[in-house]
Amino acid sequence: MKYEDVNKALAEEFPNFQINKDDLDLPYVVAGDFARFLLEMYQQKNMDEIAKGLSFIENLHHSADHNVQELATIGYLEGIQNV
Repeated sequence: MKYEDVNKALAEEFPNFQINKDDLDLPYVVAGDFARFLLEMYQQKNMDEIAKGLSFIENLHHSADHNVQELATIGYLEGIQNV
């Protein structure tokens, strides 16, 4: 996956997760929003959505694009850690 395609892929895989249109070009902001979304899913005991979210992040780590790997770690995983 390419860095510029991450937000589009996220929106396609998680239709219940709303990306603010102003943030479409800000993948690190979206990653933080997604971390809060996963926290909401945890609070609702929606473990299927959490598993799907973690799988999405894992797939980002397997990308050939170093920027995508970095986004997965610094944006998504650290976002989860912070919430």
